[in-house]
Amino acid sequence: ICVQLIIAHSLFCVGGQIIGVTINSLGRVLMICHPTREITKTVDELSYVKIILIQYLPPLALAVWILFGQQRSWFEYKGSLNRVARVTPEAAVQFNSSIFLFASIFGTI
Repeated sequence: ICVQLIIAHSLFCVGGQIIGVTINSLGRVLMICHPTREITKTVDELSYVKIILIQYLPPLALAVWILFGQQRSWFEYKGSLNRVARVTPEAAVQFNSSIFLFASIFGTI
């Protein structure tokens, strides 16, 4: 679970940084092109709120879902492997893979 939380948090941080840099760049352009201080002030204030929302709320929601919503893995003996193996429900694996895929694509955009 910790590895999944670290990956989700780091990927959402990358996405938040990309959006934050873009919004701050727009703020600088507005400050140069339109010398009205209120517009750039509004854009800069909105950028921090968006970064905080992107950085904290999605990983928090994912962590709550993983900790309380997903069915837990269990250990059972597998005769074909001749050992005890960890068994995870297929739906949990698909959900975690989908979240990782979404976070990877969002982080690269």
